[in-house]
Amino acid sequence: MSRACVAVLAGAALLAAAAAAAAEKAFVTDRVFLGLYAEPGVGRPVRSLETGTPLEVLERRGRWVRVRTPKGEEGWVRAAYLVPQPPARVTMPALKAEHERLKAELARLKTELGRAGREAQALRRELEAARAARAEAEAAREAARREAAALQAELAAGGPRVPLGAALLGVGGALALGLAAGWWLLDRRIRRRYGGYRIW
Repeated sequence: MSRACVAVLAGAALLAAAAAAAAEKAFVTDRVFLGLYAEPGVGRPVRSLETGTPLEVLERRGRWVRVRTPKGEEGWVRAAYLVPQPPARVTMPALKAEHERLKAELARLKTELGRAGREAQALRRELEAARAARAEAEAAREAARREAAALQAELAAGGPRVPLGAALLGVGGALALGLAAGWWLLDRRIRRRYGGYRIW
């Protein structure tokens, strides 16, 4: 293999490593401050990075990592103090706030559930009352149907039966009324004929 091919392959490998490192994110771990050095482990730190500072990883060299801060500063930090996820010190306030929000949401949902339970009980009582009213209406309808059937059977058998005493009383009353009406008509004619005098 020629030197040119080796150089091209080495360059491609370096570019791939640089691209992979550029996409990687890291955060300062739970240590309070982390020194940012101009060169790996040389001299005094350029500045201190606080816990949870998000860093862009540019390059890795052994136990050291070249990073870029959110302000654009670049330097080297020890790899042992970097973690791929934000540390608990940073995430804890957000988690507490989310916990409080969820507690409030749970309390609200419990209140709504209680109200819905009371409404469901009221609806159950209304449903039971409606069922009872329906049962009463069904019973009344059945009684009316039985009574209508009995009347139809009675009509089919020759009409309603009138008691004998009531029939005799009706006939006697009609006869007495006819006699009284006949008597009155006869008396009126006689009086008209004889100038208002009653002649017997």
